[in-house]
Amino acid sequence: MRLSFFWRFLSVLALASFAASAILLLKFTLSAPFLLVVAALTVLTLLYAGWLIFTGTSKRLRYGWILLLVCLALLAVEITLLLARGEHQGFFLAAILLGALYLCLVRYLRRYYWRQKRELAQAAKTLPHFSRPVLIINPKSGNGRAIKAGVDEVARSRDIDVIITEKGDNIEVLARRAVQAGADVIGVSGGDGTLGAVAKVALEYGLPLVVLPGGTRCHFARDIGLDPKNIVDALEGFWGVARKVDAGVIGERVFLNNASFGIYADIVDHPEYRGHKVATSRKVLQELLDGKRSAYSLKFKDGEGVRHTQAVQLFVGVSSYQTLKLFELGRRDSLDTGKLQMTAITALDDVTIRRLMGALTFPRHSGVTLPNNFLQWTAKEFTLSSAAGTIVAGVDGEREQYNTPVKIRIIPKKLTVMVPAEGVRSRPRNAFSFIILKRLWRAVLGK
Repeated sequence: MRLSFFWRFLSVLALASFAASAILLLKFTLSAPFLLVVAALTVLTLLYAGWLIFTGTSKRLRYGWILLLVCLALLAVEITLLLARGEHQGFFLAAILLGALYLCLVRYLRRYYWRQKRELAQAAKTLPHFSRPVLIINPKSGNGRAIKAGVDEVARSRDIDVIITEKGDNIEVLARRAVQAGADVIGVSGGDGTLGAVAKVALEYGLPLVVLPGGTRCHFARDIGLDPKNIVDALEGFWGVARKVDAGVIGERVFLNNASFGIYADIVDHPEYRGHKVATSRKVLQELLDGKRSAYSLKFKDGEGVRHTQAVQLFVGVSSYQTLKLFELGRRDSLDTGKLQMTAITALDDVTIRRLMGALTFPRHSGVTLPNNFLQWTAKEFTLSSAAGTIVAGVDGEREQYNTPVKIRIIPKKLTVMVPAEGVRSRPRNAFSFIILKRLWRAVLGK
């Protein structure tokens, strides 16, 4: 794609803003390096105090509050000392302003890039034409995001048959009827559970799927580059390009994101969870850390072939999730690795939390080691058992129950997802990452 002079100029301006901001921050850092390190450690301790308060009772809760108040006081003193001298304030303020300018430029360039790429793709490619497109909309998902945005009206104006679900409807049955009535592409707007149900039908009939980010969190939609704030734009997938992605299967259910067992499944299993998510999560964590609730009976083999009989949390993801990068937690860079990713925490205590927080906050090469009770590996299949004979799971955020042993497997590159003409957009990366800086430099060079 040819880069215009304007694009290259903005890339130069962005890099210059970043460099100036970095230099000023370096000057600010060198003025009081020890104090800045202490402040960073104070913030980390402050987060840990928040964990103690959220999950603690009696002495542990009081210790958390004491630690929180001490950290707040120390942080106030440290910030006052850092900004005590006038030139320090100037360095810091200028660095913040230049950093904000850099972020604005990167945001604009990112939108400009994808807009240009879509226009070029639309001009250069023969895009598919479907004779009977159908869109299924769950009007309650995402607090009614799709209906509020008028997606149903726009879709009908573009000759797409729209099915708006009602309470009690079986999504899979609706999708199957639509296909049997002649649909040659199925679109869906709803939560990730709704997407999974329609994806199952699309896989069964070999039809392409169009996804709209109409759910609450829209994990899968975000992973294919769609923006929940611009849900109408996702309709372009009906005239876009096809991409093959992985899907997971647990029992008879197809899922697109993940299946969780242990503490998360326990939390969503509580009847009061839907109306009181935070309170329910806190209650379960408190009982677990106070010893009132033991680790869950989850029997499995890890990547080294070691057998485990219990775990606090077991997470099975479709493709590889970022689980150890603080600013990219839960991100998937690829949806077609052909593998499941398992992440297990076999025991949970404050030591484990401290070490995980350290691993998330600091790079792994800095000497921070992961706790032994944190396991992660990949495989094409995974089998899980429980002493109870049944097991509760949170599958794409919804409660499910299965008889054990339950097998989870990957369906590699079988699901066809239609995306806008520019193709699958990766989730926006941290603007200060090396990859973004490298892309800006390539843009300056006209590449």
